[in-house]
Amino acid sequence: MTTRNYRLPTRHAESPGPESALMSIRQMTRIAHQRLDHDLSLLSKPLSQQRFIDFLAGLLGFFQVWEPAVAASPQARRYLTGTSRLPDLTSDLTRLNVQQHEIAAIPACSAASELVRSPGLALGSLYVILGSRQGARVIGRAVSSAPWAPPEGLAYFSDDPRANAAWNGLVTALHQTPWPSTDPEIARGALKTFDVLHTWLTRSAIA
Repeated sequence: MTTRNYRLPTRHAESPGPESALMSIRQMTRIAHQRLDHDLSLLSKPLSQQRFIDFLAGLLGFFQVWEPAVAASPQARRYLTGTSRLPDLTSDLTRLNVQQHEIAAIPACSAASELVRSPGLALGSLYVILGSRQGARVIGRAVSSAPWAPPEGLAYFSDDPRANAAWNGLVTALHQTPWPSTDPEIARGALKTFDVLHTWLTRSAIA
């Protein structure tokens, strides 16, 4: 699949006036975010069990590489304390009747390691991944009514106070950081994360 390259605006376009890094990155990643949501179509009717299996399996392969890479970054790892997604993803796949040998065979997303090559890239990637928890709750409520949904729900889409605290901490830091004096790689990391997720999650992870 051909991926789309998102070009960063020039410095002049980035700084029309006093603005926080949070607001700038949000604006710069809007198209990439919308593209990912549209192409995943998780909530298209009817809700498809296989679509969610493929999505969760793809995330498992992504987080298997991304979480250890972020944990190795001193500046970024504090936002991951106690918020590993791997147990929830494994549990959800099991609840959706994916066999253990299938889960063990899910490929890892090697490109995820490229998202944390510098502290700036890692923070931009964290903006995307931690922010995705906000939309996950909406998806969780929608999927709970699907006939194939497990009675206890899917853990990946549930509310997690620890993840919320990590997101709030990152938002506060970015909101207090003036733009464009901040590291431009933060925006590049966010854009690259959306691109990697799009390429990885729009392929079938379970054969």
